[in-house]
Amino acid sequence: MKKTRMTLIVFAAIIIAVQVFHVNYSDLSWGVNAAAYIGICSMVLVIIAMVASNRHDKKNQAND
Repeated sequence: MKKTRMTLIVFAAIIIAVQVFHVNYSDLSWGVNAAAYIGICSMVLVIIAMVASNRHDKKNQAND
């Protein structure tokens, strides 16, 4: 399961990198870049969730 989570982390990081290139840097307003901002935020949350899940499993394995 840890391998799957690590794969998701890498995949989310790649999507963040792609979304950064879609940002219109001449106009950083929400109306122009909403999709890119939402994509970046959602992938950051996915990474946080996967890291927290890995830590939770590691903690539970130590208690068993």
